[in-house]
Amino acid sequence: MKKIKPPKKKVKKEQSQGFSIKTIAIAWAVIMCVVVGGVAIGLLVFGDRSTDTNGQEGTQAQDDTHDITLPEHVIYTFPYELVLGDMILTNAEYNFYFTELKFQAEERYFNMLGHEPFDVFVHVGEQMHFDGNQTWEDYIHKQVAEMFMMYAQALASGTSLTEGNLEMLADNEEWIAEIASMDGMTLDELIDDHFPGMTWEMFRRHMERDMLVRNWVADEMAGLSFSDAEMDTFFEANWPDFAPWSYGEREMYSRVDVRHILIQSLEIGIDAAREAAEEILAEWRDGLATESSFADLATLRTEDPGSAHTGGLYTDVFPGDMVPEFDAWIFAPHRSFGDTDIVDTMWGSHVMFFVDGYDRVENWQPVTEAEMARIAFDALMDSLSEIHNVQRRTI
Repeated sequence: MKKIKPPKKKVKKEQSQGFSIKTIAIAWAVIMCVVVGGVAIGLLVFGDRSTDTNGQEGTQAQDDTHDITLPEHVIYTFPYELVLGDMILTNAEYNFYFTELKFQAEERYFNMLGHEPFDVFVHVGEQMHFDGNQTWEDYIHKQVAEMFMMYAQALASGTSLTEGNLEMLADNEEWIAEIASMDGMTLDELIDDHFPGMTWEMFRRHMERDMLVRNWVADEMAGLSFSDAEMDTFFEANWPDFAPWSYGEREMYSRVDVRHILIQSLEIGIDAAREAAEEILAEWRDGLATESSFADLATLRTEDPGSAHTGGLYTDVFPGDMVPEFDAWIFAPHRSFGDTDIVDTMWGSHVMFFVDGYDRVENWQPVTEAEMARIAFDALMDSLSEIHNVQRRTI
């Protein structure tokens, strides 16, 4: 996917005997996101589905102060565990889940797997989530609770591990055992060295939970079906919310080529970013005002590392690849070669140059079906929150 994002910053990593302290959590996050999918299906694709873990006796309120240990902004420790019926997510497992989800947010920031702006140098409790209603810390606490709830539902639904899942578990155990051996440790020692209190059994249980959740989500989504008439009605009523680039038209470019110059607003603010973008656009217009001169400016001025080396060019951009405001501009029906403008997004201000569009086809159905599936999944999660009373308590 081509997501517009700020440039990478060099992050100092704490080193152990040959391996970063992030090795185990990041390794599993990569396995689950790339190979298995894991909770990424439920939490990344379908967005923020948050379980309210407050309001129960013994449950810690979300806005309480925390005694947080955070060496090098790497490991998070909270005095919490989750309880759901006779199941307990222990404190060590809770902190592992939280830290893994923080790593995933960081990796999405670096690798364009999501739209969310995220500052890896600021504590999650001190920066607001992009929805503006909660901190990243609150958001991740809710994700941990939701993952546990989905696991409970997977068990209740009779979801089981597949032969492929079991083979992957065995392969991962062999692989991590080799890492431990290289450091002169047992599996338990390696896991505990990086995440105090965690054992290999807990880590294996963590992998099994993620696989079961993935299987359950896949089964639920496979059962969804929408008729052409239902999608047609839904599109007519809701396209401004999920496909603004279409302007209500069914026939759209299936992909486009576009150049842009990004001025980030994360540190300087949107007004300053907009002013800088306007100056760049004026400079281009006062010069040769060609695609080539735009590319030269992009190479020198853009703050998007993903396109700096291409003169700001992204090719074969599909609807939904970019953030909504960016999409709305490039997929506008009247868009033609040489169109320029400034588009403000959560990342900052983009000086735009439209290059070309391809294959005007009726491609409204896939994005419509995806949005209807997301809404159906949200409704499913709302119903589950009434069935599974996840409590977060302080130990």
